[in-house]
Amino acid sequence: MNCLSICFLLAFLSLFNCEQRGIYYSELIKNETISSLAMFYDDAATALLCGVKCFNDNCCAHFLYDKTSKKCLGLYSFEKSAISFSQIPGLSDKTEQYRKGCDFDWIEFKGHCYFYGQQQVTWPEAKLECQKKCSYLVEIEDKEESAWLALMFLDKSDCPTSLYKNCTAWTGGNDLDIEGKYVWDNSNTSFVFTNWYKFVPSHGDIRDCIDILKNGEWNDRPCSHLNHFICEK
Repeated sequence: MNCLSICFLLAFLSLFNCEQRGIYYSELIKNETISSLAMFYDDAATALLCGVKCFNDNCCAHFLYDKTSKKCLGLYSFEKSAISFSQIPGLSDKTEQYRKGCDFDWIEFKGHCYFYGQQQVTWPEAKLECQKKCSYLVEIEDKEESAWLALMFLDKSDCPTSLYKNCTAWTGGNDLDIEGKYVWDNSNTSFVFTNWYKFVPSHGDIRDCIDILKNGEWNDRPCSHLNHFICEK
């Protein structure tokens, strides 16, 4: 092997090792079935290399790997369905399933990944920023999640005393379509849990978009207000 080949090999191994350290995934229960948007469908020598492909694709959330056929399938999401792995060319019932962990600048909580947008933007702009990251404006399911979001992203030592200034962030909540009927933007589902700040929501005006305050409670604002934001996926 000449010097050039050795240098190339060392460079490749160095890159591979860096990628390997950045991959976090856990094996899911086998023999589940899937119905999802495929991000890629390719060959990979090992499950680790399949994981590298998934890690390098921002929209990949899960991947499947068949050791026999060396087929690697990256998925945008993972859902149960009536589809069997054997119906997908190159995959079998022995296909291994993996979930990619959160990216470096995301934080995991109860199986979901969250990103805090430092820039201050309008609600439509925040929605677009989350979509660019293959995610959506956060949808809050219970008081524990609301409190965790505030503690993790908003309740900071440099926050002013007022709940309404600087340390607030857009969520996906809104009543843009029907006044007073609040839904989560991505799932288009009505609120099951609410955590309103006192005297809100305000009906009959243009305060159609919801942000979360540093104490975990919610406030409605004009969607044109400039705010930080939280993405979820």
